[in-house]
Amino acid sequence: MKKIKYLLLLLSLSLYSIAQDNTTTEEVKPKKDISEYVPQAGDIAIGVDLMPYLNFMGNMFNGTSNNTLNVGSNTIYGKYFLDSESAIRCELHITNNTTINKEYVRDDANFVTNPNAQVEDQRKTVNNYYGFGLGYQRYRGRRLRGTYGVVSSVYFGKSTIDYDWGNQMTASNIAPTSTNWNGTINPAERDIEVKSYGSFTFNVGIIGGVEYFVAKKICIGGEFGLYYSFSSFKQTYHKYQTIEQDALVEYEIADRPKNATHRITTAMYDRNNVAGRIYVLFHF
Repeated sequence: MKKIKYLLLLLSLSLYSIAQDNTTTEEVKPKKDISEYVPQAGDIAIGVDLMPYLNFMGNMFNGTSNNTLNVGSNTIYGKYFLDSESAIRCELHITNNTTINKEYVRDDANFVTNPNAQVEDQRKTVNNYYGFGLGYQRYRGRRLRGTYGVVSSVYFGKSTIDYDWGNQMTASNIAPTSTNWNGTINPAERDIEVKSYGSFTFNVGIIGGVEYFVAKKICIGGEFGLYYSFSSFKQTYHKYQTIEQDALVEYEIADRPKNATHRITTAMYDRNNVAGRIYVLFHF
């Protein structure tokens, strides 16, 4: 009987030893510290609007002709984090672009001797717009974070159009051949300048969006806003030339009086870029 007990004891010890050898220990990986990714109190963030670059890439694949990377219209973002879940934000919007259009027309002075003679008309359009925004944001989540907040902004702008005509207006040529830029033109009263003396816009509203940290302290985000907007527009003028009593004279005439608008909109700055915005932020 004792021998049987000893055999059973030895068998149990052997089975326990085999079981211990076959047991695998899983390695427990330490959790990543989320503070390595998301900003903390005192951090700052700097970023830019991605829409000009995304539009450029999209136009490359849809066959758009004359596709150019227009970084003259952009928004620069800055944030100061009060803690990991709240921040004060500011942004600077800049739109500076110059467009020059040129067309050939008949050379009135040399047309009789050379029917193929041509001169060049030019139209130069300059737009200058600047905006500044300030707001407060809250965040929820870890690497993928929702955000919401309140913002306000001011926006200033002006534009001018200058014309340079190839055929000169003279007493012997009171209606020179000219490019029909805008669909209708009176060659005897030809524009030489169109000037908008400026506009002012004030916006206040709410925003909401999502940010995802693709790497440590680097995130890509998108947001949507709804704003109350008040805009005032100064009087606009155009200057034209004509022939009177065999002399070239210039006149300046008002086109539109001062006016103002109130609206609810999704466009914080550029009226042509409504709805959401996509951006990238770098945190330090």
